[in-house]
Amino acid sequence: MLEPLPEAILENGGLQQLDINYRAECHWQGHVRAEVQPLEEDGQFLHRLVSAKDDDKELAVARTIWK
Repeated sequence: MLEPLPEAILENGGLQQLDINYRAECHWQGHVRAEVQPLEEDGQFLHRLVSAKDDDKELAVARTIWK
């Protein structure tokens, strides 16, 4: 879920908060795609895990805050 974050955030940022909601299950060897987009507030990101084979079915959503 954190892989698509900018490298600078991963190397230099400190994770302050992680809120995650699981929406659906996936199975072993299922194809999953991680997506991330910055929010308007500085240092906050919206993350999504979606099934790559089930029409982008949403598996999990998270919000992170970095300092």
